[in-house]
Amino acid sequence: MNIVKDREDIVYTALERQTYAYVIYDLEYQKNIAIVKDFCAKLGIGLVGRFSEFEYLNMDGCIRNAMDFVRDHEG
Repeated sequence: MNIVKDREDIVYTALERQTYAYVIYDLEYQKNIAIVKDFCAKLGIGLVGRFSEFEYLNMDGCIRNAMDFVRDHEG
């Protein structure tokens, strides 16, 4: 796709896998996702986007949530 013109332009790469990093959609989903969101909030980690919010969002919803997040956290 010609996004990176030269390998020298890459300054950082990383891959990290977490064994239990994704909340399973089961009968306890709402309770478990609340635990994850609370944990992240206590660490000051803002959750923005389809996968970090653990909700199905269309592209317009993702953009709206990102813009709302930035507006609410400008400082």
